[in-house]
Amino acid sequence: MKRGMFCPEFNNLLKGEGSMNMKHLSHKLYSSVTLLSLAALLSGCCCNRGPQLEEEELETNIELNTVDPQISKGVNLKREEAAPEEANKAKTAPAKKATPIPYEKYPISSYTDLPFTKYDSGLKVQILKEGPASGESPKRGQTVVTHYNSWHSKKGKPGREVDSTYDRGEPFEFKIGYGYVIRGIDEAVMDMKPGDKRRIFIPSEMAFGQAGATDLVPGDTDLIYEVEVVDIK
Repeated sequence: MKRGMFCPEFNNLLKGEGSMNMKHLSHKLYSSVTLLSLAALLSGCCCNRGPQLEEEELETNIELNTVDPQISKGVNLKREEAAPEEANKAKTAPAKKATPIPYEKYPISSYTDLPFTKYDSGLKVQILKEGPASGESPKRGQTVVTHYNSWHSKKGKPGREVDSTYDRGEPFEFKIGYGYVIRGIDEAVMDMKPGDKRRIFIPSEMAFGQAGATDLVPGDTDLIYEVEVVDIK
């Protein structure tokens, strides 16, 4: 900075050029000192503030460009969770429609024309078809694969239909002798072999008893089953 740049008269006086009123000079000196002080103050503030601003801007830039690890993890988790969902949607195929299996339907007269076998427990059984004589009946604990139709018994004749594996297009299997099915089926199928088909008249106490089973089988309902043994494992 050049000397006297804020006060030309003071600069001339220093060079020995011209004269000045002291009062006026004092006023000029005071003004010059004040301006110089103010300039120095402003200059210092700016110089001191500069690095601080740079540090703050740097910290701001770091904060803007840095992602919290937990937030980053959360975003990744959401993406990872969404991926299997989309994959599952792609893999989900429409439910396969059941293909009913044809079966022999017996005339209503067969309910009275065919002979009965009566069990001490109260079961009554009619033989509809015999399997190969070489076949063996299941032993307790073996898995029996079956097809069946079932109805309410209406005076010994089929009434309202309850269930049919033929209509569903797939057999039903169970472990025999352990009560996994109603008692009438467990007992009657124990005497059957692969290929056999029998009509089983089951009193309510050997079926679902007083409690019944859903709206399809109210309490104290006698049932009729036509059961075919497909396989024994």
